[in-house]
Amino acid sequence: MNNRTLFAKAVFLLMAVSVFSGCRARIVVEGQGDVTSLSGSRDCSLEQSPCEFELSGNDTETYIATPRDGWQFALWRNCLDADGNRCTNSIEADVVESQQGQVYPTFAVFEGEGLDMLNADDRSALAEVVARYTSESVCVTRGLPNKPRDASGVINQCIQDAPANSILNLRPGRYLLENPIIIDKPLYIKTEGKTIDSAACALENTKSCAVLVAGPEMRPSIPGYGYVDVRSDNVTLGHLVLDGNRAARLDSFAADECRAGANGLGYSSTLRGNEFTMFSSVIRQTLCGTGFAAWPGYTSLMLVNNLVANNGVHDTPGLWADGFTILDVSNSEISRNKFIDNTDIDFILGGCQDCLIQENVIEHTDSFRSSSFAGLMLFHFPSTSSGDYTGSVTSGNIVNCANKRCGFGLYVGQTAWTENSEPLFGGTVENNVVDNAMLGFNVDLTTGPVIVRNNTVTNSGGVHNTACGARFMSSQNISPESAVDRTGDSNPDSVYDRRSYTGCIPNFTLTSTPAPCSDTQTFPFWDEKGDQCLLSCGSLGGSAALNDACETQGLIDVGEAYDVPFCCAALEDL
Repeated sequence: MNNRTLFAKAVFLLMAVSVFSGCRARIVVEGQGDVTSLSGSRDCSLEQSPCEFELSGNDTETYIATPRDGWQFALWRNCLDADGNRCTNSIEADVVESQQGQVYPTFAVFEGEGLDMLNADDRSALAEVVARYTSESVCVTRGLPNKPRDASGVINQCIQDAPANSILNLRPGRYLLENPIIIDKPLYIKTEGKTIDSAACALENTKSCAVLVAGPEMRPSIPGYGYVDVRSDNVTLGHLVLDGNRAARLDSFAADECRAGANGLGYSSTLRGNEFTMFSSVIRQTLCGTGFAAWPGYTSLMLVNNLVANNGVHDTPGLWADGFTILDVSNSEISRNKFIDNTDIDFILGGCQDCLIQENVIEHTDSFRSSSFAGLMLFHFPSTSSGDYTGSVTSGNIVNCANKRCGFGLYVGQTAWTENSEPLFGGTVENNVVDNAMLGFNVDLTTGPVIVRNNTVTNSGGVHNTACGARFMSSQNISPESAVDRTGDSNPDSVYDRRSYTGCIPNFTLTSTPAPCSDTQTFPFWDEKGDQCLLSCGSLGGSAALNDACETQGLIDVGEAYDVPFCCAALEDL
């Protein structure tokens, strides 16, 4: 029996003798799951919990924890001999006899279900990564986690004390960070007890992972550096939760900067290094900007089996956030991640040479607040990226926008955001699936050939608001000036519309605001009508003003304008 088991037994018996009244076993279910027993006489369902059972003689029982749908088993608390989802408690007869009136409590803890998207190749590659790290330590956090005080100093000291190329374990629980965590040496930082094969961290009800929470006044010292800031080659993050704590930061200086258009203080995590790996982790509740940014010029990233969700909000200008922002990297794999309700672009790249971007899942729920301008986007960031996707394959990705809650489902291009003709070329975009986007798949001013074939779009298109007014959008579009190679494409030519959307960011929010109009909402583009500041009909893309509903003349209503009763346009004009 090792020291940890002896310590657990001592704590278990001490609790039974000195804390509780009532000699019985008590089973308590936390989260959603059930506990059965090998004897069959001490089962405890979620609805029955807490359950108590009489003990007698040399009493031994083994309990089995089984999660309900959508949940996973996390851990046992106050168990003498825990082995995965099994817990065996053995109480000797003299203890049972002498401790009449006492209760032995054991807690089965369940958490929300994590991702399970790793394949055999991922596990093999991760095993090679982990083998680089030659020693292991645990960060001693002095009474932390789960305390309402700053843990950043302690964790940063643990990073400094850990040998380079070692594993640093954080115990499960919530760590409040008032200052950034800076990782400036090669380390594998993970939750204690987790391995490659452990269940991924859950989005909600997280019990078994270390959760790094940005404090209410978190302000990185340099804009564009996240509160988890990687500044070294050969860093791996596994089984961690990065919680940007957006709700608690809305009155902060950083939030004011976001609303003013400077989002660099709102990032959750940033990378400046090669050979970076992140897996089975969660990035959630980013204030603004992005959940994870990889700065340009680095190589050999591996991002797999991560859940990136609920970052930013779409209905407040400046507070929207990407999930992943990959500015320009090479020889990397970003595959089998899940993105939910990220509110700028769920997953955007500015260049990626010899990369695999495969089998990611992007989803939105049916709320404008949680919607995005685009789901997956291959872009060129002016002055910071190359737009070069040579040798890359973007395939097998699934984008589900839930009632048009993405503007573009899959976007390869640039001019909706910038009118400059920057280089954007190379790579293959094939066998992706988009459902329920405003415009499912759009290729917009690629300057060199991009291979496009066999992408599937359903339930997409229609007339939608954009930054340049209401515009008609089809299921799939390739702008007239784009360079593409459709060799082997099973879609006929008729599938593709041939429009340009220069300056027309879809799912754009500012078609009206409460009156009075701001200094930036100037006449004649904007003016007040009633209690709202509205665009003019022309700014909305309207071409006809009517006193009656547009439908009476066979036209499309493009939105409420300040200068006409009904602002209309013919479908062909949109």
